[in-house]
Amino acid sequence: MEQFGDRAAAKQLRLREAILRRRGRGTRPRWTETGGPPVKPPTRPGFGTRVMDDMIRGQLKKGEMRFDWRAEGLACQIVLPV
Repeated sequence: MEQFGDRAAAKQLRLREAILRRRGRGTRPRWTETGGPPVKPPTRPGFGTRVMDDMIRGQLKKGEMRFDWRAEGLACQIVLPV
Protein backbone atom coordinates (compact mmCIF):
# COMPACT_ATOMS: atom_id res chain seq x y z
CA MET A 1 0.00 0.00 0.00
CA GLU A 2 3.04 2.27 0.23
CA GLN A 3 2.96 3.08 -3.48
CA PHE A 4 -0.71 4.01 -3.12
CA GLY A 5 0.01 6.08 -0.02
CA ASP A 6 2.69 8.09 -1.82
CA ARG A 7 0.25 9.04 -4.57
CA ALA A 8 -2.50 9.74 -2.07
CA ALA A 9 -0.46 12.39 -0.26
CA ALA A 10 -1.15 14.88 -3.06
CA LYS A 11 -4.71 13.75 -3.72
CA GLN A 12 -7.99 13.35 -2.00
CA LEU A 13 -8.38 9.76 -0.85
CA ARG A 14 -11.55 7.93 -0.04
CA LEU A 15 -11.45 4.50 1.53
CA ARG A 16 -14.77 2.74 1.76
CA GLU A 17 -15.45 -0.71 3.10
CA ALA A 18 -18.51 -2.81 2.40
CA ILE A 19 -18.92 -5.74 4.76
CA LEU A 20 -20.71 -8.62 3.09
CA ARG A 21 -20.43 -11.32 5.73
CA ARG A 22 -24.11 -12.24 5.62
CA ARG A 23 -23.62 -13.85 2.25
CA GLY A 24 -20.27 -15.36 3.18
CA ARG A 25 -18.46 -13.17 0.66
CA GLY A 26 -16.13 -11.37 3.08
CA THR A 27 -15.24 -7.72 3.21
CA ARG A 28 -14.51 -5.43 0.26
CA PRO A 29 -12.41 -2.35 0.96
CA ARG A 30 -12.37 0.13 -1.95
CA TRP A 31 -9.55 2.65 -2.40
CA THR A 32 -10.44 5.68 -4.55
CA GLU A 33 -8.16 8.60 -5.44
CA THR A 34 -9.33 11.93 -6.89
CA GLY A 35 -8.05 15.48 -7.28
CA GLY A 36 -4.48 14.76 -8.35
CA PRO A 37 -2.71 14.81 -11.68
CA PRO A 38 -3.95 12.43 -14.39
CA VAL A 39 -2.80 8.83 -13.93
CA LYS A 40 -2.06 6.08 -16.43
CA PRO A 41 -1.94 2.32 -15.94
CA PRO A 42 1.59 1.18 -15.09
CA THR A 43 3.59 -0.62 -17.75
CA ARG A 44 4.52 -3.31 -15.21
CA PRO A 45 3.46 -4.19 -11.65
CA GLY A 46 5.41 -2.32 -8.97
CA PHE A 47 6.74 -3.76 -5.72
CA GLY A 48 3.65 -2.81 -3.70
CA THR A 49 1.29 -4.37 -6.24
CA ARG A 50 3.31 -7.59 -6.27
CA VAL A 51 3.29 -7.77 -2.45
CA MET A 52 -0.48 -7.14 -2.32
CA ASP A 53 -1.05 -9.75 -5.03
CA ASP A 54 1.01 -12.33 -3.13
CA MET A 55 -0.89 -11.67 0.11
CA ILE A 56 -4.41 -11.33 -1.25
CA ARG A 57 -4.44 -13.82 -4.12
CA GLY A 58 -1.63 -16.11 -3.02
CA GLN A 59 -2.12 -16.52 0.72
CA LEU A 60 -5.88 -15.96 0.97
CA LYS A 61 -6.57 -18.11 -2.12
CA LYS A 62 -10.03 -16.65 -2.73
CA GLY A 63 -8.99 -13.01 -2.39
CA GLU A 64 -9.24 -10.67 -5.36
CA MET A 65 -7.85 -7.29 -6.42
CA ARG A 66 -9.24 -5.12 -9.20
CA PHE A 67 -7.55 -1.94 -10.40
CA ASP A 68 -9.33 0.75 -12.39
CA TRP A 69 -6.75 3.26 -13.65
CA ARG A 70 -9.03 6.21 -14.44
CA ALA A 71 -7.59 9.55 -15.55
CA GLU A 72 -8.88 11.22 -12.35
CA GLY A 73 -7.21 8.63 -10.12
CA LEU A 74 -6.87 5.00 -9.18
CA ALA A 75 -9.78 2.98 -7.85
CA CYS A 76 -8.88 -0.36 -6.28
CA GLN A 77 -11.41 -2.94 -5.10
CA ILE A 78 -10.11 -5.68 -2.79
CA VAL A 79 -12.14 -8.75 -1.84
CA LEU A 80 -11.09 -10.46 1.39
CA PRO A 81 -12.84 -13.75 2.14
CA VAL A 82 -14.06 -14.63 5.63
